[in-house]
Amino acid sequence: MRIRIVPGFWTSRLGIGLLAGGLALLLGAASVLTYYYIKFGHLINERLTGQIYQNTSRVYSAPGRIYAGESLRSSDLVSYLLRAGYQESPVPGSPGEFRATSSLVEITPSADSYFQGHNALRVNFTGSQISHIAQLADGTQLDAADIEPEVITNLFDSSREKRRVVRYDDLPPVLVHAVLGGGQTLLRAWRAGHGPRVWRGVLRREPRPEGAGSQHD
Repeated sequence: MRIRIVPGFWTSRLGIGLLAGGLALLLGAASVLTYYYIKFGHLINERLTGQIYQNTSRVYSAPGRIYAGESLRSSDLVSYLLRAGYQESPVPGSPGEFRATSSLVEITPSADSYFQGHNALRVNFTGSQISHIAQLADGTQLDAADIEPEVITNLFDSSREKRRVVRYDDLPPVLVHAVLGGGQTLLRAWRAGHGPRVWRGVLRREPRPEGAGSQHD
């Protein structure tokens, strides 16, 4: 069996050149689309997981410093660590965690801390005084040690915008009720058939003249 190719435009040099150019353009467009698909896919994943809020520039105060023999209670040290952002259990994005009793505080910085995961400490107390300070890694006794500085502010981008991620449970109930209550009021008005009229009134409302009172029409 023989296959015979009839000479024509697409078998000429010009036709082959056009086919090759079209194929090159198609591959180039596919490469650009794939690049932006992957780029924006990573960006969306970061926004959905909250990682974008962890890429911040932090401005710290000077590190705190504690000494063996210093008059300090464990509760005072715990209060300081809480102000510095430490948590009692691992929380993504926090500078570290601690474990505390009335006579002991163990401090474990995370990779997001000022110490970048180093300087884990065990601080023992006797009454209202620090009795011993030791490194958690090897138990080396220390006369003094630096602890996490407090964050003065966070800077997120070139506009020096400030943001803070909060949990729903941390929102004040008054704020939650105000937001949800306003939404429910609009929803009830809409279901009652007044929604379109309310929105038309909002959109068509003219600015009130200066000196006008607060009387309703």
